[in-house]
Amino acid sequence: MLPIPKRLLKFKCLACGSMYIEQINRRHMLSYPACPNCQQPGQILGSVNKLDYLLHPVAVIKTYLP
Repeated sequence: MLPIPKRLLKFKCLACGSMYIEQINRRHMLSYPACPNCQQPGQILGSVNKLDYLLHPVAVIKTYLP
């Protein structure tokens, strides 16, 4: 079983409209992570909650992949 990341944040890309989830680390303190689709910085939507695991399972699973 995979360990659950400590902190996940939801982001929405304003350029392409996609939603993505990233783990918080020191790199994100200075700037938001780039969208995996178009490489533009996204807008923060907040932390991931239990409902997001059901609504966006693919995005949550992608956080575990390198």
